[in-house]
Amino acid sequence: MNKDSHKIRTYLKIIDFLQDSNSREFYPKVTDIVEHIEKSGPEFYTSKRSVQRYLKDLNIELAITIKQKEKQVGYEIIIEDIPDFNTVYETLRLSDEAGYFKEAIAKPKELMQYISFDGKQFTGYHHIEIIIRAISESRVIKFFYKKFDGEEKERKVKPYLLKEYNYAIQK
Repeated sequence: MNKDSHKIRTYLKIIDFLQDSNSREFYPKVTDIVEHIEKSGPEFYTSKRSVQRYLKDLNIELAITIKQKEKQVGYEIIIEDIPDFNTVYETLRLSDEAGYFKEAIAKPKELMQYISFDGKQFTGYHHIEIIIRAISESRVIKFFYKKFDGEEKERKVKPYLLKEYNYAIQK
């Protein structure tokens, strides 16, 4: 993973963690954020100082309001202050996935053998990395599938190919 991809993924992990924590009225301290990021794997080892820098960058570079709630309490993300938060967030997500595709294209024999596109439309991009990693490591993935009639069931599969097929809007 290159430096820019790592930074973007860390931003997303921080934003997601703060949103989830704050929704439960928990305001994580820097040490909580470090711990959460490091749970993602050894490539995400970070320090308190780095997290403080990421928080500052999110505030300054992306205009995402993250501030310390009180001295003894941790951080909160204030989304209401950001009129186009969803646009900023989705742009980060797309940048992350674009970075992954760039890495995949750089080593086509290893990763591109697991991807097959059918048409111009593309959905579910945020699941690509997880699925490709499961394919290349022969791992099982778990997800919830919802039928048209509304019944939802847990599924476990061992994927071997990622394919977009016949994406069309029914009218």
